[in-house]
Order: sequence, then structure tokens, then C-alpha cells
Amino acid sequence: MVQVIPFEIIIQKKDDEIELECIKGCAWKKLTFSNKNSDINELGMANNSDLKSSKFYFNLKRGNDKIYLIGNKGSAWNRLSFSINKDQKIKINQLGMVE
Repeated sequence: MVQVIPFEIIIQKKDDEIELECIKGCAWKKLTFSNKNSDINELGMANNSDLKSSKFYFNLKRGNDKIYLIGNKGSAWNRLSFSINKDQKIKINQLGMVE
């Protein structure tokens, strides 16, 4: 059985960057990055050595106007994908996308 860890994150596209704002469940408030592929956990951007001890983590990949998330630990979802426009905000949590 998958252990689900409560978290809530807002994803926003800004020009050539993606901004994440953690509302609940993280030690960080905001992350901004321009790379196309990042691992995110409750402590921020993670590397392979951080992931084993993470409470939750997911991989974020971005295309031109799409975001792809792969839930690796602590979420009820395995994959989420959605289109996102500049300055649009999308909220996710441990269960999926939230309005």
C-alpha cells in the first residue's frame, strides 16, 4: 500500500521559468527554475541521494506549454500532465490536481 503524505503546491509558468509555491507539507516556500527536468521533494530540488529519505517526491518535466509530473513517492497519483499558459496557476496535492 502506498503511504500518501499531505502536500499542496501551486505551479505557475513565468516566461521561460516554472515557479513552484508550497502551501503545505514542504520546508520551502518558493522554487524557481528554468531547466526542463527536476526532481522535487519536501526539502526542495532534490538529487538522487536525497530521494531515498524523502517523504514525498516527484519529477517535473516541461514541454512547450505542458507540464508532466511523475509521482515517485508519497502521492496517490503516478502521472499528471496538463497544459499551462504564461501566468496560469495550477494547484496539485498528494491526490492530484485541485481547483
